[in-house]
Amino acid sequence: MKGLLQELRNALEKQLEWLEYSNRQARSLPNETSDWKEAHYDVMESLCARFGRGIDFLVRKIFRALDDAEFQPQGTLLDTVHRAHQRKLFDQMDDIRQIKDLRNQIAHEYSEDVLTELFPEVIRVTPVLLQMMRNSLDYLDEHLAKIET
Repeated sequence: MKGLLQELRNALEKQLEWLEYSNRQARSLPNETSDWKEAHYDVMESLCARFGRGIDFLVRKIFRALDDAEFQPQGTLLDTVHRAHQRKLFDQMDDIRQIKDLRNQIAHEYSEDVLTELFPEVIRVTPVLLQMMRNSLDYLDEHLAKIET
């Protein structure tokens, strides 16, 4: 289990780095999308894609792996999210619900116009997702340190 947790921890750290990079790039975009060039849309799509992958990896891989490592029963995804909340990996259930809803909207939209409409919300909640990822890394580090001793 330790090897798997370490592998997932390292993958999460990489995802965090890439999401932070995309977030920095996106925050430098012009506010008015009418001023955007093709490269600006690439930045938007990159952030949206990394945002979606980040929340999926966090919930489906990290949160579930922590349940396994702590001998929690594999219940529903909602059970897994509730236990992550109890571990204080994020502050409010509404935050993760909002992030998952936004991820679903992004995943099912193929129109550039709709993504452009969702983009301000992605920019607004990305720091919340980044903090969830950092909290999860800290928790994993503490858990891995206990295994080593």
